[in-house]
Amino acid sequence: LGLAFGGMLLLLAGALLSARFVLPPLFNWMGPSQEGLLIWSLCWCFLFVLIAEAFNLSPEIGAFLAGVSLAQLRFNEDLRRRVNPLMNLFVAVFFISLGVSMELGSAAEQWLPGLVISVFVLVAELVFFLWIMIRLGYGDRTGWMTGAAVAQISEFSLVLAALGVSMGYIGAPILSVVAIVATVTMAVTAYLILYSERIYDWLLERRILGRWPVRNAALDVHEEHRSGHIIVVGMNALGRRIVDRLVALGEDVLAVDTSPRNLEGLTCRVMLGNAEHVGFLEEAGMRDAKLLVSTLQIEETNQLLAYWGRLFGVPTSIHAFDNSLADDLLNAGATHVILSKASGTRRIADAFRSAGIFA
Repeated sequence: LGLAFGGMLLLLAGALLSARFVLPPLFNWMGPSQEGLLIWSLCWCFLFVLIAEAFNLSPEIGAFLAGVSLAQLRFNEDLRRRVNPLMNLFVAVFFISLGVSMELGSAAEQWLPGLVISVFVLVAELVFFLWIMIRLGYGDRTGWMTGAAVAQISEFSLVLAALGVSMGYIGAPILSVVAIVATVTMAVTAYLILYSERIYDWLLERRILGRWPVRNAALDVHEEHRSGHIIVVGMNALGRRIVDRLVALGEDVLAVDTSPRNLEGLTCRVMLGNAEHVGFLEEAGMRDAKLLVSTLQIEETNQLLAYWGRLFGVPTSIHAFDNSLADDLLNAGATHVILSKASGTRRIADAFRSAGIFA
């Protein structure tokens, strides 16, 4: 027990200290290499798993603390997007192994307590978060939306239950109850989130809710949805000049790059990530953007961005670092082609206007 407790403290201290002093310079050096970023992150996770097992701790604890340290990095959002496919794969494998370990006969016998506990969890979560949000001054609408979003038990409860069964602390019937509660609450929460507005309006009409207004209106303000902005991908010398020129013209600019170094010193909003992924473009608000500019010198990525621009109905201006690529970019859907890196940014901005991209 002392070894496990000491190992936990050592791992926690190591995660916090490494997030401060070790990981930033290491991953800044690896930042331009996206494959290296993912590989180093996985190696870091496996290192913590091995250390956790050396202290008789579960691998889950080591992986969790490794994730805590990685979450402190500036490009954690890009890392999260890259790890997401692996996460989905391993979650599927986990649920398969969990289902194999369950006995249908045992699960059928536990459906009644599972349903009772599920109802209790759903009601308790909704009431608890509603009360908390009202006490904090957010009002009952925010409280209801918050409770509806977190009414289920998490997958981590299944991890703990499976760990308890493997170590002999609980029996298979308890695991069956936890699995039933997780399945029911997750399914119900999905519909609660989907119809939360309608349910709230229904409760409001019957005066069940609506009695607790927001005490501080500033607390209930949601971030305004951005639209009409310009996304500039690639913060090389050309990209930075274009960003500076567009900002000087009063445009709302979002600068995108895969390296945190390239985003330093800009006077506009920045976003770290790989623009090849459509999910990243969705987060950048591409559907409502005024223009997408790419100054990258990667032919495949530029053609992909031109295609996404045409698909989303967003004008695109793509850098043809080789003049022979101009026709291919136009055929892929580019609205405007930047033909030369030496082109002045004033001429590029004038070309945007003459093409009718923005007024």
